[in-house]
Amino acid sequence: MDVGMDEGSLSDATLIDRLKWLAEDVLPSIDAILVCDSGLTSIGGVPMLFHLYKMVGGSKMPMVYGTFPTAKLGQMSIYDWHARCSYDGDVRIPFDLDDVDEAFSVSYSNVACLLGEDS
Repeated sequence: MDVGMDEGSLSDATLIDRLKWLAEDVLPSIDAILVCDSGLTSIGGVPMLFHLYKMVGGSKMPMVYGTFPTAKLGQMSIYDWHARCSYDGDVRIPFDLDDVDEAFSVSYSNVACLLGEDS
């Protein structure tokens, strides 16, 4: 599932509706999310998706897997995006940095270890 989001997509009501749909109807049936790319267009909406999932009463977050560098680069990209939008004041991001931290503290593991390979 692609949960990309950036400045251009924040004003897209269909994206927000899609994220709400994912949080309410799809995320509860997902056991794991594989993060393969750290760019905003791939994972920029992860914090919002998890925020919306909590808002609808979701309790068990799915496991999130990816390499440590991918997870950290993604987290830093979202921090930078959030700061850029906050300083500019033109764009309001519908989640805060606590949501980012929570989304990226969910059991990230090295994919090579999961496959039984030495890391």
